[in-house]
Amino acid sequence: MLTLQQLTASSGKACCRALGLRPGTRASSYTQLYVGFAMSGFLHCGGDLLVSPSLFGASFPFFMSQAFAITFEDAVIGLVRRSGIKVPMPVAHAVGYAWAFTWLCMSAPLYINWSLLISFTLPSITMTATQGLSALVKGLDLVQ
Repeated sequence: MLTLQQLTASSGKACCRALGLRPGTRASSYTQLYVGFAMSGFLHCGGDLLVSPSLFGASFPFFMSQAFAITFEDAVIGLVRRSGIKVPMPVAHAVGYAWAFTWLCMSAPLYINWSLLISFTLPSITMTATQGLSALVKGLDLVQ
C-alpha cells in the first residue's frame, strides 16, 4: 500500500518523465513540487465532498499555496546567496523556522475557515449519519 508521500512523489516523477524533464533540473524539481501538492490537494478534496458536494475543492487552495510558499522561499534563498551576504547558520535556521511558523499562520485559514463556517450552517455529519442509520433500521423492521 502506498503512503500519501509515495503517491504524490511517484506522480510528480511520472509527470516529469512524460514531459521529458531531466532529473535534478530546476524544471523537474518544481514540476514534482507542484504535481505533488496538487495530488495531495485533490485527494483532500474527497474530504470536502464528504462534508457537502458543494464544497468539493474548498481545501485545494491551501495545498497549492504550500507549493507557492516553497517557491517563494527558494527565490529568497537564491537572492540572498547571489547577493553575497553571509548569514550564520543559526540565524538562517531561526529565520527559516520563523518563516515556516508565519506561513502556517497565514495559510491555515485557507484550510480551516471554510470548515468552521460550514460547521455552523450544515447539520452535523454525525447526526445525519445517525438519522440515516435509524431510518434504515426502522425501514428493515429491525426495531419497533
